[in-house]
Amino acid sequence: MMKLVGYFLFFIIIGFVLPVFSSVKLIYSDRSAFQVQNQIFFLSDLEQTNNVLRGLKCLMPQSLLLTSTNFDKQPSNLNLDSVIKIKKLIYWSLLETPYNKMINVDEQKLQKCRIDFSKHERQELRELYIYEINLQKKFGTMDVHNRKRNALILGKLGLYLETVEKKISHYVFLQN
Repeated sequence: MMKLVGYFLFFIIIGFVLPVFSSVKLIYSDRSAFQVQNQIFFLSDLEQTNNVLRGLKCLMPQSLLLTSTNFDKQPSNLNLDSVIKIKKLIYWSLLETPYNKMINVDEQKLQKCRIDFSKHERQELRELYIYEINLQKKFGTMDVHNRKRNALILGKLGLYLETVEKKISHYVFLQN
């Protein structure tokens, strides 16, 4: 009888207590990096977002979103400042304009980029692609040969970015 009770207690400990403590360990393994409004972003999110932003750069080399936030000019692999600005712009755009579900990512261009994306990354890439197209409709497209026009577009976009920065708060938990 005692052996039976011992086995019973052993299975209870293994079945219920161990998963609880192991999940607590998982909570602390991913550190939060920053918060925009009420949404918290984690380090694992940042790595995925950087991969997606590289994919967007491949799809649209003259991307307004990446150029205006200096994504390429930051030395860090995490590009924390750029990602915070991009998340703020997207958060604000969702408040400002409806989400256009009719726009799809050009799959042929994506295959040329030779970057593998998970299902979640594909969805994030699609959202960024849609946002990029909306930005281009609002401010115009960049032209490799027309520096004056590009400067004018980036100037207007910079002012827009400043107003969004002032309206949306963020807090950085982790500096890279």
